[in-house]
Amino acid sequence: MDGQVQLLYVDDDENDCILVSESLRELCDHCILSCAANAEQAIDRLTGTQGTDSFPHLVITDGSLRGPGGSPGLIAAIHERYPLLPVLVFSGNPVQERVDEFYAAGANAFIYKGVGMDQFSTHLAQLLNHWTKLLILPSRPK
Repeated sequence: MDGQVQLLYVDDDENDCILVSESLRELCDHCILSCAANAEQAIDRLTGTQGTDSFPHLVITDGSLRGPGGSPGLIAAIHERYPLLPVLVFSGNPVQERVDEFYAAGANAFIYKGVGMDQFSTHLAQLLNHWTKLLILPSRPK
């Protein structure tokens, strides 16, 4: 993919958002990251940027969001409103039953965060390379 890639990362753990943000600076110089602390903020961000250059090309969410519907609820809401917008789950909890829930809600991929910083960075780098360099992402809604 040519040019800047807008990413929306959703995680209710502020430290994880900081970690992803810092890692992105090193791993993806063409990525612009926005963070949302919950599903409501994520939907507000999508609604508020629809039709602009700031609308995300890709949403990455933690798999353990607290609140109504949790991560599967957010994925389903995004999938319903923006069916072409890829939603990835980046989580440290690879329990198959949960993974199946994410896919059933409309997730495009589940990526395991791994154990420790080395695996976290490696898996995030692979995710970014695959989704922002290798693939051609769908058009953003107008």
